[in-house]
Amino acid sequence: MAKKWSQKTEKTSLVANDEFLIIDSEDATPATKNKRVKVKNAAPYKKYVALLTQTGTDAPVATVVENTIGAIVWTRFAQGDLRATLAGAFTLNKTWIGIVNGDNGNPVSGFASDENIVKVKTPVADGILVQSSVEIRVYPITLP
Repeated sequence: MAKKWSQKTEKTSLVANDEFLIIDSEDATPATKNKRVKVKNAAPYKKYVALLTQTGTDAPVATVVENTIGAIVWTRFAQGDLRATLAGAFTLNKTWIGIVNGDNGNPVSGFASDENIVKVKTPVADGILVQSSVEIRVYPITLP
């Protein structure tokens, strides 16, 4: 006998590639009641993808392309020191940052300084980020 929705266990963890999920409906006919759906290309991590622009000494402005991490706030902490902040979002040793500063030739780096902050360092200058691509990935403690 099939379980009712109220008796089913909710999927609360990340879904792995090639994992089958069963989707059913109590209102459907027996022929269409249960469907198996195979997950393809499900990323095992949360990610934030944006284009960053900083004007003068202002905080960087992010044009967010994709965000499964949460409401990240960008600030300018000091000259050449920009920060992405979100409480508890950046697991140490499980957070990867990629940043490209377009074709202006100025090197930029990024790293998680703690669980709350990702730092982006520019070569001791403000206002050099122009539509700079940034991606932050936060991997789970254990991969599926």
